[in-house]
Amino acid sequence: MPMKMTLQTRLLPAPDQVAALEATLRAFNAAADWLAGEAFVRKTANKVLLQRLYYRDLRDQFALSAQMAVRCIAQTCEAYKRDKKKRPHFRPFASMPYDLRLMSFKGLDRVSLLTLQGRILVPFIMGTYQSERFSAAKGQCDLVRRRDGQWFLLVTVDLPDGAKTPTTDFLGVDLGVANVATDSDGVKHSGDGVETCRIRHHTRRQGLQKAAAGRKRRGRRPKAIRRKLRDLSGREARFRKDVNHTLSKTLVAKAQDTGRGLALEDLKGIRDRTRFRKAQQSMSRKQKFSHNGKKARARVQCIHTRIGATRCDFLHKTTTATGHAAGHVSQNHAIVCVEDLPVRNMSQSAAGTTEKPGRTVRAKSGLNKSILDQGGFEFRRQLDYKLAWNGGWLVAVPPQYTSRTCPCCGHISADNRKTQARFACVECGFEDNADLVAAITIVERGHRLLACGEWAQSGRSVKQEPTEATRAQAA
Repeated sequence: MPMKMTLQTRLLPAPDQVAALEATLRAFNAAADWLAGEAFVRKTANKVLLQRLYYRDLRDQFALSAQMAVRCIAQTCEAYKRDKKKRPHFRPFASMPYDLRLMSFKGLDRVSLLTLQGRILVPFIMGTYQSERFSAAKGQCDLVRRRDGQWFLLVTVDLPDGAKTPTTDFLGVDLGVANVATDSDGVKHSGDGVETCRIRHHTRRQGLQKAAAGRKRRGRRPKAIRRKLRDLSGREARFRKDVNHTLSKTLVAKAQDTGRGLALEDLKGIRDRTRFRKAQQSMSRKQKFSHNGKKARARVQCIHTRIGATRCDFLHKTTTATGHAAGHVSQNHAIVCVEDLPVRNMSQSAAGTTEKPGRTVRAKSGLNKSILDQGGFEFRRQLDYKLAWNGGWLVAVPPQYTSRTCPCCGHISADNRKTQARFACVECGFEDNADLVAAITIVERGHRLLACGEWAQSGRSVKQEPTEATRAQAA
């Protein structure tokens, strides 16, 4: 299946051509905005119906050509179909689609564009990357006027997919903030440049915004400052995009050279968490029980519901054989052992009292949110009933010292847990991942509970193990 790619070519119009292009953009977007209002009133996105009703009005009121009117109707229908609850709006200089009836390329350096004043021949330039793929140009293009006044033509090309290389190994990539990416070979790609750029632009924008607010308080219009803010807009995003392009090319080249596939984290839902924080901040600034306060509260509740549904869906896929990478728990195992975690005690506040205030309250608050976000009880509940459906058992064991107990010698010490992820026994020298060690300890405790015949869900076992098992363990 061919892959669609968009190539950006820069137009170099003369001053009279700029005026013609601007007039065409204004008329096209004014017509689209008016038609969007009519479509919203009629609650229809049917292109055939709208063309039968409003084609002549678009030609007469906005002086559009026949094909421009057709593209205007299609553009409006496409925008309205995205969300029929809202009326679409078109900015005066929004992008305008050009199909093969409205434009044609005259070689590799000129393009003929239809305007309200007729056709104009505009020169354009492109880089080596674009020129190597330009011969596959197909379909419609988009005419774009950037805020700084530069004109671009976004050309769509169809490129065939490369032959899939059979892989038996993968290159894992961990995404982060301090390091933009860290691969499984140990190579780190630092994010210092992106962070420095972000801080520099943030500080500059903040200073200009404060200066603009000061001028407005003194009764002066901050036109020069607003112009400077418009010039700065988008620079940080373009720098970050360039860094991501460079990094992705490096990782793809490395995977191709070593014959490996790429494995990434599935960060689905991270945008909802960011929106949730912003929605909460917005709600805190609203007056309680006011109309805007109720709307902000409803927005937060909606995000809460979406996050809960995402978490529940993930837990269902994890506990059931649904093709998920971590699934098949309840259908492929007869006995599953889990920790009997006292989540309520683990997530208690560290604020303390007025007489004895707590310490590291902010860090404990963040830890509490992380604990509650995992949905530990819901995971255990789903495992319980799904194992029962398949004739399995769920065994809950005491959680004390599971990640500090050595599975080889049984030594328990806080020094065994070197870091959050690393376990190293100070007694026998055994080393492994801390979570894996905890899982092994939980299985051993589950076997002990089953051997003793005790089904208590919390507390230490008060019964002794069978004599044979005790002797075998001592040996």
